[in-house]
Amino acid sequence: MKRWLCIPLLLLWTFANAQDQHHIQVYFEFDKSELSSAAIQQLDRLPEILTPGSTVSLFGHCDSRGTDAYNERLSGERVNAVRDYLLTLGIPEEIIIDTKALGETSPLNANRTEQERQQNRRVELALFIPRKKGPSQPDTISTKAGNESKLARVFHDSLVEGSVIALHNINFVGGMARIIPESVPKLEELLAIMKSRPTLVIEVQGHICCQNGPQDGYDSETGIRNLSVARAKAIVEFLVKNGIERSRLSYTGFGHSRPIYPFPENNNQEELANRRVEIKIVRK
Repeated sequence: MKRWLCIPLLLLWTFANAQDQHHIQVYFEFDKSELSSAAIQQLDRLPEILTPGSTVSLFGHCDSRGTDAYNERLSGERVNAVRDYLLTLGIPEEIIIDTKALGETSPLNANRTEQERQQNRRVELALFIPRKKGPSQPDTISTKAGNESKLARVFHDSLVEGSVIALHNINFVGGMARIIPESVPKLEELLAIMKSRPTLVIEVQGHICCQNGPQDGYDSETGIRNLSVARAKAIVEFLVKNGIERSRLSYTGFGHSRPIYPFPENNNQEELANRRVEIKIVRK
């Protein structure tokens, strides 16, 4: 039996609610490791987001041009540029717990066009932020005062065609594509965004953890090894059921082919980071 099937559902859900997981991607020009003004603008927000007990992991990437050795060095320089800038913002060095230069080994796509290559020239920041104890606070803030949900603000800041946004705190029954009821409010946020932006077209992307290799996970309900695909499809079906045109939606699953952390994951944080749903902006 696969290791993820052995983890009790309660443990998964308790952990997911103990902290928020965020992913931020900053992009670089070809053959450059200097931070752009857009990257600096994204990073400048982190002191407002991070709370005591938060951790940050940095992963540097390149497109496929250049030798493996050169790209590994360049991705390391990009990680160092982000790390050094975070320190100038007053972010404590000790909370930056992991830095990895991955070169061209974990691309988001096949590097077929300049737009795809641009998406691969990046540093990914994996943030784990403890939730405050006490009654849970909804991520959605009333829009009557002109405010937006946290997810809506992320979409507003990242609304560039080809960008990928992590959809946090979406959980499923272990080994199945059934969405846990507690995740519905987050999906309703996504639904509200889709309704407020009628030209927005997205692709829902599913990822799993805890596999030794790129293959997809086993869906214990259907007996098919397509768990990441089935979970992405479940989100699309939720949106369609609630009034979003199917023509604005697509889905795909990447199995364990694009992990943030390599197998075997060392702890629950790494498993949670790999077991994720992301939204790709296809058209604004």
